[in-house]
Amino acid sequence: MEKKTILSIVLVILILALGVLYWAFDRGVLFFSEGSLVPKFSKTAITNPMPSFGRQPTFSADFTDKAKEIYMSNVEKLTTALKEDPTRLEAWLDLAIYYRMVNDNEGAIEIWEYLRKTYPGAGISMHNLGEYYFHTAKDYEKAESYYLESISASSDIQSNYLDLYDMYKYVYKQDTDAAVDILKKGIENIQSVSAIDMMVMLGREYRDRGDKENAKKYLTEARDAAQEAGNRSLSNDLTREISAL
Repeated sequence: MEKKTILSIVLVILILALGVLYWAFDRGVLFFSEGSLVPKFSKTAITNPMPSFGRQPTFSADFTDKAKEIYMSNVEKLTTALKEDPTRLEAWLDLAIYYRMVNDNEGAIEIWEYLRKTYPGAGISMHNLGEYYFHTAKDYEKAESYYLESISASSDIQSNYLDLYDMYKYVYKQDTDAAVDILKKGIENIQSVSAIDMMVMLGREYRDRGDKENAKKYLTEARDAAQEAGNRSLSNDLTREISAL
């Protein structure tokens, strides 16, 4: 084999090796611990690699030059922080918000799916996916799946129940009791004055269905919770509402 051919093959191999190394560090498969010069290997990152950085935003016409500058600066700060410490959950969530600002839904979804697998006990990423598929993609079956997964992971995120209630009531499974059932589940799981809004919604849902007994039950629970919370105005409003049943 000619010397020139051998050198060409070696060069191609080196280029490929550098490409693999770049991918490995960019996606968290290889990383450096603080103060160490020896790279570590993450087996988990093989099946669930970190989202890629350096996504190029497409700014809408209402983005001023100053707004673009601030956007790029903040994204750079977040990506730098995440390269140094990829376990910073809040930084990942903030980065996804920035991607959504410029309608980079693909970038945001990539982050949320990564967090969903990396932190299965933190329901916020599943909630964000549910919200995206409900309001933006309008894929209600997927939205329901992610919301329910979020509830399983973090039963105290009230917005999961409220979003599902809206979806069931207005656009999906409207001919079922899904809207009522999800509010009951939320009230049961949260069990505090934080559930007042859901009690009121459930009471009014029953009122609109002509079920005065259940309407009175849940509106009374809401009124009592409002009194416990010191919300006299809401308590008085609910007392009048109960009397009108």
